[in-house]
Amino acid sequence: VPEAESASLSLDGRPRSALGALRLLARAFALGLLLLRPLLLLLPALLLRGRAWQSRFERALVHALERGGPCLTKLGQWASTRPDVLPASLCATLGELHSRVEPHALELSRAAISASFGATAPAEELLGSLSAAPLGSGCIAQVHRA
Repeated sequence: VPEAESASLSLDGRPRSALGALRLLARAFALGLLLLRPLLLLLPALLLRGRAWQSRFERALVHALERGGPCLTKLGQWASTRPDVLPASLCATLGELHSRVEPHALELSRAAISASFGATAPAEELLGSLSAAPLGSGCIAQVHRA
């Protein structure tokens, strides 16, 4: 959780102030717009028998989960492992969330490394070197050669 957001929440996850509550509501509203608008437009596709419409809905769902951030991506990854609950085609489409994660910017990794060591020094100075290209990238973390 970014420092500004975590500072506005108490230990039990409730907003500490009116500003924290407004930030939380704004984030929920933004995610609602992000996720619900394309899905509501494609919802009638589920009633149609054509595979093309169902496929469009599934692709829109994956895209919305990716844009929703790491927690929603994890939710989609979990859902992909539940063919007993969801249709097999949806599970297969959601399964792409396991292997198709875009790497984030190197600057974000550098900042996270410096912050985790509590230092203001650049990550390269702390580790000696840091590869520009990640070895692996997931929805929660990214691995670089140091």
